[in-house]
Amino acid sequence: MRFTIFLIALTFPLLCVAQHIKLAEASRQNWSGGIAGSSGSHCLFVFEFSSYDKVPVPEAIWIENKEYKIIANDSTGRNNTTVKLSAGGKKVSYETRIETNNRRRFMPGGKAAENQQPPVAVKGAALLVYKYKGKDTYYTIKKILHELPPLNYP
Repeated sequence: MRFTIFLIALTFPLLCVAQHIKLAEASRQNWSGGIAGSSGSHCLFVFEFSSYDKVPVPEAIWIENKEYKIIANDSTGRNNTTVKLSAGGKKVSYETRIETNNRRRFMPGGKAAENQQPPVAVKGAALLVYKYKGKDTYYTIKKILHELPPLNYP
């Protein structure tokens, strides 16, 4: 009994300040066409964070060992993310649109880019990397919730 009370007393403060993340939407629509042999996916991810004391900041999504940066406030207008803060400031949501393609990535100088590796093993469809209290934090997207019909461009 004492051990149970001790355990509750020890973990209660951590539970009170722990932030929660919810995957509200994860959809993918594969496409092909355009330049001969081109293909890729249109992806949409919506994450909702709540119960936090500092706002978490998403940085990237890893899909099939490729990193896609999350850009919410870019002065060039090339944003791929919409940020919504609830009225009381208790919840923030990030809606991110990612475009993948099968074209090879090249480094300056014309050399093919080496395979990238995510910071931790991906055990699902994708991996979200975000900053929370100055530290990299990871959230695994276990599966895509909605697979939309493929598009075929001429």
